[in-house]
Amino acid sequence: MWSVDGETLEWATMRTRRNKAEPQLGPMNGDDVAQLVMELNALSSALMGWLISTDP
Repeated sequence: MWSVDGETLEWATMRTRRNKAEPQLGPMNGDDVAQLVMELNALSSALMGWLISTDP
């Protein structure tokens, strides 16, 4: 989840780790955004490939 800090107006991310009950909030930087874009691109390509493979 992305959010904006109400005091500093900086973007922040909420991350969860396996086996941890509490999410971690932290600042978001350009590397975080780039990684997210690459992951979304890979997932989008995988989904498109799956959709094409299931088309009769």
